[in-house]
Amino acid sequence: IEIQRITTEAAQKPFDLGQVPLLRIILLRLQSTEHIILCTIHHIVSDAWSAQILMRELVILYRAFSQGNPSPLPELPIQY
Repeated sequence: IEIQRITTEAAQKPFDLGQVPLLRIILLRLQSTEHIILCTIHHIVSDAWSAQILMRELVILYRAFSQGNPSPLPELPIQY
């Protein structure tokens, strides 16, 4: 029930478009080895396609880092 309250509160908290960041991350620790990550992203900076990429890369990085490995993601050809 506490998780549901925190999730609802995070989703309903408005963004101020004049202030950064337009992305909020909350990590909830349920037990020593069980966590929930909440990502709240304003639609002006993300769409379904880019959100899928973000989630996929978070999973890849989590798997690598949790096993003590470096990032397996390739360097980006450009930086914004």
